[in-house]
Amino acid sequence: MMRDIFLSMLLLVLGVFGASAQTVTTFEGIDASQVSNPEYDIDPNGAIGTKQYMEWSNPWYQAFDKTTFAPVWSKPQAGTTPFTTNGNVNCSQISGDGIVLFDRLASRWVIAAHNSGSTNYYYCIAIWIPITSFKKWGCWCAHWTVPIC
Repeated sequence: MMRDIFLSMLLLVLGVFGASAQTVTTFEGIDASQVSNPEYDIDPNGAIGTKQYMEWSNPWYQAFDKTTFAPVWSKPQAGTTPFTTNGNVNCSQISGDGIVLFDRLASRWVIAAHNSGSTNYYYCIAIWIPITSFKKWGCWCAHWTVPIC
C-alpha cells in the first residue's frame, strides 16, 4: 500500500517537472488591406505543410514560411490562379470559401473551390507539385473540374 502511494507521488512529481508546454505562435495571415475587394464574411481555411502554412480566405490564398512567417508571394493570390494558368476556363470565376489540404505522404498541396458560373457549376481541384522550394520550383500541375449536379 505504501509502495503504491510512493509510486503515485513519484509519477506525479516526474510528470509535473518532466512535462513541457508547447509554444503557440500566431501571425496575421491574409489581411483585408492586401486584397483588391475584401469581403465581410471572412471564412479562413488553412493547412500546415512541411515548410509552409497555406491559408485560403474567400477568393484569395497565400502561403507563409513556417520559420520566418514571411508570405511566399508579395500579395495574396486570386483563387482562380491555379486553374486559369493551366487553361481551365470552367474555373475562371471562383466565388470563395475554398479548401486547402496538405498531403503529407506525397508532400504536395491540394486546393479546391467551387466556381460561380451562371449556368454550369463545377468544383475545381488543383495540386501543387513542389520540386525544391514552394515559390521557385513547382507548379499547379494537375487540375480537375467536377460538375456539381
